[in-house]
Amino acid sequence: KVGGRAAVDFGLTLAADTKAKEDRRAWALASLELRLDPQNADDVKRVFAIATSDAPPKVLDMAFGRISEMPRKIAIEKLYETMKSDKWKVRRQAGVIAIRMSEMKDVDEFMSKLPEKEAKGFAREEARAYGAYIGSMKNGDPRKALEKYMAPEAPVSQRAVAFSFYRTDGKESDLAKLAGFEADKVAMPVCEGDDECKWTCDVPKDEKKPEETESKEMKTFGDFVKYCVVPTIKWRAASEKAAADKKGDKK
Repeated sequence: KVGGRAAVDFGLTLAADTKAKEDRRAWALASLELRLDPQNADDVKRVFAIATSDAPPKVLDMAFGRISEMPRKIAIEKLYETMKSDKWKVRRQAGVIAIRMSEMKDVDEFMSKLPEKEAKGFAREEARAYGAYIGSMKNGDPRKALEKYMAPEAPVSQRAVAFSFYRTDGKESDLAKLAGFEADKVAMPVCEGDDECKWTCDVPKDEKKPEETESKEMKTFGDFVKYCVVPTIKWRAASEKAAADKKGDKK
């Protein structure tokens, strides 16, 4: 039986072994829950190497799980460095952990790590995840923190995150503010890949038959606000009202 420091070394070695089966590698990382030493530079280096490798999804998920257990001051810069990856799902995992380790006062720091000039490859579900987790940050108001990133002159990746927050957490009271962006002609990010990557939304084929939808590419921020953000807010408000009415009927 291997224990202590030897067990950690064994687990990291097995997890990094590209010849080992995916389940064994993932199990090795699972066995290291709360056992990595964040003060040990080698532990930190090795688990980040696994998280940024071409390992199978289960292995990457477990590696990021171990990273999420580290103190912010140890992991944050390495997470930001990982966000430079050209693989959007790796960026998303690193970015979400960085947000979860942070508070509202850190939003500007996080947003500064997003692409400022070139947003090619910046995925729809990446932006949605960042927006949603910023909405759950402590000690602050996400609307105030994200307001400046909605401006047309802000980098498109930052705008995409700001508007994605409203798609996830927007309320009817936000609709008046969002209406001013429905004519926005600034181009959206472009992400070629699977459905989670592409900036598309399901929109009605015919206004008279809203239940029949088709996937539509969102080419501008105006498109995104008009066809994705606003309808989602309205649908969510209607669903919440219907649930409340139903609950009231039962009393």
